Amino acid sequence: MPAPGLTPDANATITNFRTGVQDPGTYDDELLNIHMITGDGRGNENIALTMVHQIFHAEHNRLAHDIDRRINALLTPAEIAAWHAVHAPSGWDYGERLFQAARFGTEMQYQHLVFEEFARKVQPLINPFLGGLTSINAAIVAEFAHTVYRLGHSMLPEVVTRINVVNGVESPNDIRLFDAFLAPQSYNDGGAAGPLTADKAAGSIVRGLARSIGNELDEFVTESVRNQLLGLPLDLPAINMARGRSEGISPLNVARRQFFTATRDTAVKPYANWFEFGLNIKHAESLVNFVAAYGTHPTITSATTLAGKRSAAFALVAANGPFMFQSAATSGLDTVDFWPGGMAERQAVFGGLLGSTFNFVFEKQLENLQDGDRFYYLQRLDGLNLVQQLEGNSFAELIRRNTDFQGGMDVIFNTADLIFNSADLTGTATIDLGDGMSLFTMPDGTKVFFDPLHTGKNIEFNGGAGTDKFIGDVGDDTMYGNGGDDRLDGFEGNDTLHGGSGDDQLFGGNGDDVLKGGDGNDAMSSGPGFGADLLIGGNGNDFMICADDGCEFFAGPGNDIIVDGAMRAEAILGGEGDDWLYDGEGHDGGMFGDGGNVFDLLAGLSAIGGDDVMGGGPGQDNHFGEGGDDVYLMSEGSNKFMGDYGFDWITLRGWPFPEFIELGLLALPNVPLNFNDLRSKYRFVDGASGWDLNDHIAGSNEVLCEPPGEVAECLVVGMELTAAGAAKITGLTELMGPTGFNADLNDPAIPDVKGVGFMGGDILLGGRGSDILEGKKGDDLIDGDLWLNVQLRAVMNDATIKLVDSPQALVDDVFADPQRLNPGSITIVKTIVTPPAVPADCSAAAPLNCDTAVFNFPRADYDITPNANGTVTVTHVPALAKDIPAAEGTDTLRNIEQLQFTDMTIPVPVFVATAIVPNVVGLIDTAAADAITAVGLLVGDTVGVETVTVAVGTVLGQTPAAGTRLTLGGRVNLEVAIAPRAVVPSVIGLTQAVATASITGAGLVVGVVTTASSLIFPPGTVISQDPVAGKKIPTGSAVNLVVSTGVGVPNVVGLTQAAATTAITSAGLVVGTVTTAPSATVPAGSIISTTPTAGTRVTGASAVNLVVSIGPAPTIAGTFVRNASAPNLTVTSPAFTTTANALIVAFISADAPVDGVNTVVNNMTN
Repeated sequence: MPAPGLTPDANATITNFRTGVQDPGTYDDELLNIHMITGDGRGNENIALTMVHQIFHAEHNRLAHDIDRRINALLTPAEIAAWHAVHAPSGWDYGERLFQAARFGTEMQYQHLVFEEFARKVQPLINPFLGGLTSINAAIVAEFAHTVYRLGHSMLPEVVTRINVVNGVESPNDIRLFDAFLAPQSYNDGGAAGPLTADKAAGSIVRGLARSIGNELDEFVTESVRNQLLGLPLDLPAINMARGRSEGISPLNVARRQFFTATRDTAVKPYANWFEFGLNIKHAESLVNFVAAYGTHPTITSATTLAGKRSAAFALVAANGPFMFQSAATSGLDTVDFWPGGMAERQAVFGGLLGSTFNFVFEKQLENLQDGDRFYYLQRLDGLNLVQQLEGNSFAELIRRNTDFQGGMDVIFNTADLIFNSADLTGTATIDLGDGMSLFTMPDGTKVFFDPLHTGKNIEFNGGAGTDKFIGDVGDDTMYGNGGDDRLDGFEGNDTLHGGSGDDQLFGGNGDDVLKGGDGNDAMSSGPGFGADLLIGGNGNDFMICADDGCEFFAGPGNDIIVDGAMRAEAILGGEGDDWLYDGEGHDGGMFGDGGNVFDLLAGLSAIGGDDVMGGGPGQDNHFGEGGDDVYLMSEGSNKFMGDYGFDWITLRGWPFPEFIELGLLALPNVPLNFNDLRSKYRFVDGASGWDLNDHIAGSNEVLCEPPGEVAECLVVGMELTAAGAAKITGLTELMGPTGFNADLNDPAIPDVKGVGFMGGDILLGGRGSDILEGKKGDDLIDGDLWLNVQLRAVMNDATIKLVDSPQALVDDVFADPQRLNPGSITIVKTIVTPPAVPADCSAAAPLNCDTAVFNFPRADYDITPNANGTVTVTHVPALAKDIPAAEGTDTLRNIEQLQFTDMTIPVPVFVATAIVPNVVGLIDTAAADAITAVGLLVGDTVGVETVTVAVGTVLGQTPAAGTRLTLGGRVNLEVAIAPRAVVPSVIGLTQAVATASITGAGLVVGVVTTASSLIFPPGTVISQDPVAGKKIPTGSAVNLVVSTGVGVPNVVGLTQAAATTAITSAGLVVGTVTTAPSATVPAGSIISTTPTAGTRVTGASAVNLVVSIGPAPTIAGTFVRNASAPNLTVTSPAFTTTANALIVAFISADAPVDGVNTVVNNMTN
């Protein structure tokens, strides 16, 4: 602002105060108006300072516009309205909120860049930030403000180099340092290019400064600030010394004595004498000047001219006599001003850019600023993706985003010795670069920079839109792949490689390298170094490895794979996406599946995260799953597995030894590891899986807490196994389903306690072998045989598929040239494996399949229920009140052979399917039958009960009673109401008439009468009746009769006697009397007639008499009877006539003359 009372001058030009004067009473309004409004009063002091302000100002505006765009594109109307609402107490409106949000992002970048690039460029040994310490006073100390931080004055060159770019062509636009001070009008002056826009003006300055080399950090300064500061005869070093004295800054050696007394740091031990001081300065020649300026020797103090004093000092230094070893307190050494003395000190090897005293103040001040800042960016942004974005950010990138500057060394304070642009390297001929250096092309098109002396040239390579291949030499190189699928190799040195867009392969080589993949699926290998390799994946599915030295990984968005070969990784952060993190050998500081909640490990975690796989390497490592459903691989060493949000697992897949997993061994991140305790520790790891051996797996004591608790054992919202989460592991949904544990993946949420899903218990899987599984607290799900497998599925560039257990098996393919496997073609496969069935053999001496579920109370405290789906439910019901807090909940078991309690071990009971008898009393009998069969039972005997008060068919009683549990298929007997009954009389054997009278006499009626043959019952008698005799049936009901028709005599007339006999007996009759009779029509031996005759109905077994034909009747020629007793009597028959061949038969009968005496009939003659 102009001073009060001054008015603008009358001209329209900026006054050159070196050649003219301002009119009295006026001010140069043109000069005032061209000044920049900046955050501090020195923004216009020098155009280079203006450039820095311009860059951060532009970045703030860029962020403000980006935040504004995202608010209006991504948020809901209610959220947008909240951004626009005016906060009455503060007056903040939408514009103020945008300003503050952008300010926040800009400040975080500034903090990161100050420490990561500037401070550690000056002193690489500044300690890493390990968390804010409230005991540290981070105020700027006087020694830093008034002396040490004036170190840059010696670095200023006499010329401020500027390089304009117009239409892609560079042109110089340099300005003297003298003219760059207090000349804001020079900022946009492009010289021949005309006025420059702000971004081009800043780019011109950056381009020039980045290719210039500053002066050495020492006691010398350039002419423009030593004799002509601000156009006046001012000496900036003299001002620095005067400022130190006026502000009470101790002389150099006095300050060293104070520092040494406070710290006993030998680097700042006070110099004993001038000789010792001379050994510790950069330029030995300067010792003469210091002795001349501050020495107390009489030859010096008596000299009256500068030349005389210097001549005397030269003689003293050359003689190296007693004065050079005189005490610092008396020789004048203790009066050497801090600024020139400190600037003159030599640098320590690997000790940064400053001498020992300046370095002590600088390093201590920066560490205090870092460690004493409770808003330091690393802790303030803990767990946010912004941390990973900042780690991949650089001042050079900030400049490129806000100016027309492109390329350049990624560490902008470095200067490239050689710059190569892909567009200029189109040929294959070797390019001679001078001093023996060359650039040659390999047969595959790879460009190789070769320095036979390996002098450490820093090169910059800028790739094009296509595929570039470039290999550096020794040096701290910066390479940009830009577009295309590039292959860049930094070789030796601390290189920075940018892949850019495309699927790139980056190789850091030996040295502390920074690899930035950018967009695309990148393969990144940092190689060996000094423990400070930094790999930043960027967007895409990246594959990152490092050698056996310390590394730090920031995988970023995408499904990334990290293979850490270091003995100790500073940090491994998977970032967004489903990542596989292999920790390699050694004791790793921390593996974080997501954003990395590094500084606040017990709070502030996000429930949102990727489903990561972590672990596998030996060493004592810390695994932080953060959000998502993560899987940890068991590894050698005393590890910490912190699952936290999501439903997390640990699996013994591939583990070669029987293992004891104790999920209840609580891992507290801030508690140091006990190297004498080799047990792994866990926190909110919800599932554990064995593998092939006899493992012991114990669950946690983490439970649902209602109301929510503040103890470590309380599960919280976001730790559920959801249906979506289960679907990511093949077979888990089925395992949780009706044929498995029958657990509800849609179990309703409980406000502030749990979300939708399964929560409140562990899932323990034994795998093969005879395992011991112990649920402990909670409602656990335990399976003795199944196990969790995790693998990587890689679709090779030739379309073949590899399925591997470790990312190490894919390294050669990913980094091959030409590449055989793109990292974007690798996915994580998780599977619940059902091993081949092995019969239970608990009785064997060394059982192969005898899984035991362990419970920590007596058998009497548990209810055991076998279930229809093959599971067994074990519910803990503590008998003693003191045991209730330790209650083990309700566990569901599968594939378990034994249950072990504190007092006994029993076989797992076998499920017998049962059903509960329903209550059917009062139902109609048909409805009762339906109800009974619906539950898997059968209707047994139904007994009618006569009644006149209840509707017929109503069930009056049942056996067993309702509520009784029966085996499936069991029978339920019913008593059903029936009308009054009559007793059916017995009428079998009675004649139909008598039977009819009996039936009607009983109150019934004769129903259908049918007839049937009967061997037993005589015709006309009742053979059978329906209903049977004695049965009670409703009065008036019909009784059906079957009346006997007897047996019909078969017609056997004309049959032979034998055939007739067969026919009669076959009909159930017997042959009675058989007589013969002659018959002229029926052949002899055949039946003439029967009695009864054919067709007659008779009782079975009745006799049928037969008359058998003897053929025709004989002709009786004569009959002679002689009654005489005289022996030897001859009787002659009468004569008769016969036909030829007629048979003559004579029947002779003779009686004995005397009873008892035989008489012989001799013969008959014709």
